[in-house]
Amino acid sequence: MPPLSVRRLPLLAAAAAAATLLAACSSGTSSGSGSGSAAGSGSSSGSAAATAGGTPVKGGSITVGLETAPDSLDPNVASSADDSLVMRQIFDSLVEETTAHQFKPWLATSWTIAPNGLTYTFQLRKGVTFQDGTPFNAAAVQYNIERVLNPSTKSQFAASLLGTVTRAVVTGPYTVQLDLKTPDADLMEGLSEAFLGIESPAAIKKYGSDAGQHPVGTGPFSFVSETANQQVVLAANPKYDSAPSGAGHSGAAYLSKITFEVVPDNTARVGGLQSGQLDAIEGVPAEQIAAMKSSGSLSIQVLSVPGATYGLYPNEKVAPWNTVTARKALRSAINVDAIIKTLYFGQYPRAWSVLSPATEGYDASLANSYTYDPAAAKTELESLGYTMGSDGYLQKDGKDLTLLMVNNSPDYDKRFEIDTIVQQELQAAGIKENISDVAFAQYASATENGAYGMESFSVTAGTASILDTIFNSANQPDATDFLYNVAHYSSSQMDALGAKAAATASATARDALYKQMQQLVFSSAVAIPIYVPVVTFAQTTGLHGVTFDPRDYAVFYGAWK
Repeated sequence: MPPLSVRRLPLLAAAAAAATLLAACSSGTSSGSGSGSAAGSGSSSGSAAATAGGTPVKGGSITVGLETAPDSLDPNVASSADDSLVMRQIFDSLVEETTAHQFKPWLATSWTIAPNGLTYTFQLRKGVTFQDGTPFNAAAVQYNIERVLNPSTKSQFAASLLGTVTRAVVTGPYTVQLDLKTPDADLMEGLSEAFLGIESPAAIKKYGSDAGQHPVGTGPFSFVSETANQQVVLAANPKYDSAPSGAGHSGAAYLSKITFEVVPDNTARVGGLQSGQLDAIEGVPAEQIAAMKSSGSLSIQVLSVPGATYGLYPNEKVAPWNTVTARKALRSAINVDAIIKTLYFGQYPRAWSVLSPATEGYDASLANSYTYDPAAAKTELESLGYTMGSDGYLQKDGKDLTLLMVNNSPDYDKRFEIDTIVQQELQAAGIKENISDVAFAQYASATENGAYGMESFSVTAGTASILDTIFNSANQPDATDFLYNVAHYSSSQMDALGAKAAATASATARDALYKQMQQLVFSSAVAIPIYVPVVTFAQTTGLHGVTFDPRDYAVFYGAWK
């Protein structure tokens, strides 16, 4: 499963105020606050069931194979995709996002939005308890929101989903108000994500910094145990009765137990599914997808992931990548089609934009917008004063043209192999790429200190506002903050477009602004998109009722065996 982020701390820029942003919304049915992701290619809708089955049976248990281990199960802090997959089973959210990008009641029964878009007031469901027996109420919601906003929490993703929220105010036992600095068209989408699932304040206070190893929510499954980097076990919450309206049934989950087994080896993971030791797996290797599609004993979902595609980001603080000419040369020197064919057997879509086609606001006009041309790349670099040296690399002032690529290990989705291919292709254009695969601590240090020539990542996100997260001038990493704008791209035009989009209520008008942002990314060559990440989820035909949320994470509430 693609990482939600490379463990960065996104900081959404403040949007310009717009008094007419949002009309009041009652009963939680308006979709005026933003759009989510379109469904991927493997399903007609993001919440479609993987298998229909027949009459649900209660009491079964399943084992699900994960490609990577969750980092933390504390939604206020966590950031990875496997964190979200497991957390979604434990935690409920205030609202549910449908595949039509509307918002329905969940822990909130209704809500209103002030005409100026600066105040959201939620009426909460009564009679709900956390899995530790403590009550869910407005004070619990306030505690969660304020904890995410507190810098000491070091929220790695949830803070970005709150956008411009400044505080949460309890106005009644089951009424909570969120105050915003400026209107935020994507707030409701953020509130629907697992990363803003509501945690038990009592559990957080009890476990402190270890809350991620003892998660307690209001969801259909309760945490039982975790063996680090090996296994997470969940059990059905017998008192669960707060399912969202789109869940398909009410009351407790059908399954009695879910065991998430960490099986990083592709062969072992696929073999475990084929032998029946595993009931489902995520992260099907690209070379296995075609065969699995034709298997009569297995079913597979291949879903394009919304958000930012996997791409390379040259550091503009390092010469000559501070020039558009050099960045365009770099882009022309990389044969993306060959990467897709060689590593992904044509099963992953090639990316032409930094925004996934599964995200509303995607600019399809960018397809085929440039070609692989290493000769032209070399010519462009020579126009900057570089000449070919005797060692086969371009030189200037007696020094080779070098590019340091820094990666966060361990490898995922053959991304290290991408680097090896890119290294060979750049050599053909006279560029000497050095690759550094390092542990996260060294990776974070390199990012914060700008000690890299290029980095790479993909981000799962529900809306095109991820463009602002990645490219806003305020989001450049430094010695104190580990942020997304690793390209160190600074553009007042980009910042203004992002702010205007965040303050625009009309989805059509907002999408037009996001398309302008994508065009600006392309013309500036500030990123080199490689492929569209996909969620590959395979299961035995004996497992039924698995659904997928709008971000293509599997949901097991309605699953049965």
